[in-house]
Order: sequence, then C-alpha cells, then structure tokens
Amino acid sequence: GKTVFSVGLMAALRQRGLRVQGFKVGPDLLDPLLHEAATGRASYNLDGWMLTKAYNLACVRRLAGDADVAVVEGAEGLFDGGGGDGDGDERGSTGQIAKWLGAPVVLILDCASLRARSAAAVLKGYLAFDGDLDIAGVVLNKTEGATHARLVTEAIEAARLGVPVFGAVHRDESIAVVKDSGSHGALGRDYRGHGGHRAHAHTAVAPTAFAAAAAKAAAALHAGGGNSIGGVAAAAAEERDGGGGNGGDGGDGMGGGRGGR
Repeated sequence: GKTVFSVGLMAALRQRGLRVQGFKVGPDLLDPLLHEAATGRASYNLDGWMLTKAYNLACVRRLAGDADVAVVEGAEGLFDGGGGDGDGDERGSTGQIAKWLGAPVVLILDCASLRARSAAAVLKGYLAFDGDLDIAGVVLNKTEGATHARLVTEAIEAARLGVPVFGAVHRDESIAVVKDSGSHGALGRDYRGHGGHRAHAHTAVAPTAFAAAAAKAAAALHAGGGNSIGGVAAAAAEERDGGGGNGGDGGDGMGGGRGGR
C-alpha cells in the first residue's frame, strides 16, 4: 500500500508541474528507484536508527531545497523501528522521522478485513498512541468498492476523531508493484544513498502501473481535498488491520507536503 500510493502521489504531483523530491525511511534499496522513475529525480533514504536528527534534517534541506514538494514513504508500520518489540524505542520508525521533520502524516489504512467501525477503532488507536504526531488525514486502501469506502468513511466521521478521510483506493491488483531482484527486464541502476555508499538494485514494474497509480492517488486525494496537506515534507505511514487476505504486517501509509520554497 505505501509504495503504490506514494509513487502514485509523486507521479500525480509531477503531472501538475511540481518538482517532487522523494525520500524513503530506512535502508530499502528498491523503493527509491520507483520514486526516481515517478519524479525524474534521485530519491534518498532517511534513517533514524544509525543517523542523527541533525544529519537527517540537513539532508532534507540540501536535497529538497529546490523542490516544491517532498514526499517521504514510510517503512513497515508507523511506529515500527529498529528497537526490540515492546521496549518503547521509536528509533528508526516513520513516526520518529515525521516528528523530526515536523511533517504531516497521511495514513494509508488497509481496509481489506475492516468493514466499518473496526476501521474507526484502529484509526483511533493510532491517533492516541503518540499525540506528538501530526496525522493530517487518512486514505482508505484496498476497499472493495464505493459502498465499502462509504461505510468506513461514515464510521470514522461518526467517531468524531477529528481526522478527515481524503479518499479511498479500491482493491486493484493491476497497479500492484512487483519487486524481484532477479527479474528479467527489471529497472536496474547503481544506487547511491546520501552517504555515498553504492549498491545495485533491480525492480520490476507493470508498464501501466505509474499512470494507474497516479490516477488512483490523485482521485483519492481530490475526493477529500488533498490540497489542504501542508508542511515541510510528508511522511508516509502504513497501518494495516493485520487480518487475512492481503493484510500483511499491520500498517501502511504515506504523505505529502509543500517544500520550503
């Protein structure tokens, strides 16, 4: 969910004539290649586990200085970092990076196994977990259609959580991003992190994935007035229900914000 929506949003913003700078939380080598394909600019990793707050902030200022918008794709769940489970250590998490940057978070809520009120309960839990985070809004992911999206939206609004639903991205396997380091015909290039270290990575993308994902992202944000998202950058955080189907590891999200220009 994070990668498809993040890449789609980056592509949609670029189509509007904006200069978009992508970032990825953590040491992922593949997602930044997708960001680059969508934005036309190299994407870089931010790391709160091995690098200091000052270093990360300096990197964002330098790399996004000439951009109109910075979009940061999160890693794993919003609060999951490099610390041990249950020890209260947020180092390396998307939430930590978002707070360091003062960036609004757009939460991508996996609704594959959530019909309505349960989605509101999950969202309420994330809002209460860390009051220092600015969760600007939520995008419903993997909804089964307009009726499902409406039921979840109504449940969230009835709960009066104070967070708008920007829109919904219905389940669509045609825009799934496939990552395979050994895939024939994959995009491949030398990867350089902001520290200068090199690696080589490949990723395979469906030919129509960018256009379709961009359209889905733009439509989802347009449905809820996504232009209201502001800030120095945007943090992406994924929150999944952890249920069956394509549920996954429990979280998905992404965000966007205006640059420092």
